[in-house]
Amino acid sequence: MQIIRIVYNCNTGEAKPRLTKDYHELPDTLQMDCLIDAIYDLEDIRKELHDRMYPKNEVKNDELN
Repeated sequence: MQIIRIVYNCNTGEAKPRLTKDYHELPDTLQMDCLIDAIYDLEDIRKELHDRMYPKNEVKNDELN
């Protein structure tokens, strides 16, 4: 089941999440769980990309927070 899509707008240079009908049909507790899981996974992807773009000897993830 697809519950979230990320749509990139070339004109604005922004990516935004779009919640699907399936997401809105879930109970609140499952919606919250899905959002927490997605945020966690996206943060891992962001950290991996950051480390590729900026090697560890230049800038560390810990310095971002």
